[in-house]
Amino acid sequence: MSSLVVDCPTPNQMLKPALQLWALHEELREDAAAILDWVALQEFSGVELAGFARRHPKKLAAMLQSRNLVVVGLHGPHIGDFATPSQYAKWVVATCELLSTETVSTFRDSHLPEPNLADYEQLAQSLRKVCTFLQKRGLRISYHCFEEDFRTLQHGTRGFELLLREVPNPNFGLQLDTYWIACAQTSTTDLLSATENRVFSIHVNDVLGRTLPRSVSPTMLLDIVRDLGAANPGAHWILEDSVFGPTHTGPKLPIHKAIARSAERWRELCESLNGGK
Repeated sequence: MSSLVVDCPTPNQMLKPALQLWALHEELREDAAAILDWVALQEFSGVELAGFARRHPKKLAAMLQSRNLVVVGLHGPHIGDFATPSQYAKWVVATCELLSTETVSTFRDSHLPEPNLADYEQLAQSLRKVCTFLQKRGLRISYHCFEEDFRTLQHGTRGFELLLREVPNPNFGLQLDTYWIACAQTSTTDLLSATENRVFSIHVNDVLGRTLPRSVSPTMLLDIVRDLGAANPGAHWILEDSVFGPTHTGPKLPIHKAIARSAERWRELCESLNGGK
């Protein structure tokens, strides 16, 4: 299985992230070949898939391979979309084999009611079964944390902490998203202490993109990126930029220009992390 490891931010070092393709899913359905050509031209290290653009995974895998685009992971689907944890685990094995990747991210369905302790305990039970099945095959599950996953539940614990505690499998970790960390106003010092070095990937989400909540400043997001990178040097870096996404509030750009702009935003971020050097 292929794996991509990107170094953490250090002074005067340019990172080379993967590009999260969720914001491009509509365009990919229309003309996947052209979209992937433009992504490859920007020299992203790879991509994180979110769906298959109405194509069979095998066909999409061939399109990615021909452009030297590594699949660093697959975002979704919800584990709850499957009748049993066993069905989900078998789907993960088959799909990862086709895409030559080793990591699938899962998350709670955002349409469900606010989670409680029992919800997380039930999810942890399912994840333990899945991870045990996948561990023998060298595959991993990462849980993508949204704002509600950082909130305190009964007995003073938080959702992501309960999952880490109740799913001790070494092939289970977290996918942290800078935007949702900032929205939850979670201290990175506290977060890094609680995640126990089990961060598999970092979504650099809208650091220079969509309108932020009033309580969140671009400087705060930069600090989060810097802290997460320094503490998790083995994590995949995945750029999710809303410049071409449905939450983008500015003028609509032609898609090839939007992808190029996304790469430029990453360079701007690295310059900011390096103090403008």
